Amino acid sequence: LAIPTRRLHSLFPGQEKALAEFAAALSDFARQGKFEAFFAGQKPGYERLSKVVAARAGKSFPPDWAARYTKLGWRPRYRFVLAPLLPKAYAIKGALGSEQELEYAVRSYYLDSGAQEDFGFDEFGMGLTHQMLHPVLDGLLDEWRPELGDWSMPLPAGCTESWSGCAEEHALLAVSLRAVALSAGEPKAAALERQYEAGGFPHLASLTRALREGYEPKRESLRDLSEFYPKLLAEFRKSVGVGAGGVAGG
Repeated sequence: LAIPTRRLHSLFPGQEKALAEFAAALSDFARQGKFEAFFAGQKPGYERLSKVVAARAGKSFPPDWAARYTKLGWRPRYRFVLAPLLPKAYAIKGALGSEQELEYAVRSYYLDSGAQEDFGFDEFGMGLTHQMLHPVLDGLLDEWRPELGDWSMPLPAGCTESWSGCAEEHALLAVSLRAVALSAGEPKAAALERQYEAGGFPHLASLTRALREGYEPKRESLRDLSEFYPKLLAEFRKSVGVGAGGVAGG
């Protein structure tokens, strides 16, 4: 069994020797463990899980809602890899290959064996539309990452492990909440906002207000959300209490 490493090189540049050794060891393990026979035996179960995910993914927050709101469209190709044998709530994501090949990959959450067979793909904050938005919106944050990397104040409990990631998630969730508000009503969006504010994203209210008052009245005249994104991130900085130079206020 040959383990290809070409796509891994884009994730781990300069690690060709280590990747080759890893691929060789993994191939040897697969041969000794008779992985191909095991996989073939599990195929009916995998197909059933795939059908469950396809039937449920994005039902409560359809991708169309987000696309209409942002006017940004989607990446040319997505691939979601279901991994029922990985630990509960395990996930990995990253850009692989070129635009002509694989643009973005997600190894999905598997929350509870037997209890949630849709792998969380219909969850508002980690489901299909949320994951599809990441490669669309995350790049809009790139020019801010050096400043975010310098922030030294404590992160909100329950957010991500860095201010860059925390800003990504706050902005993405705020955009998603406003997309839900316009497509499914303000009460549903308000309930979700309260839930996520309490779960580690305390700056959502200021961001959703900025979108509601600043972006939405001008949405038809703007090319897309990217034109408003700097103002959204400036609002995040203000809400956190950081000055324009990246220094926390007193």
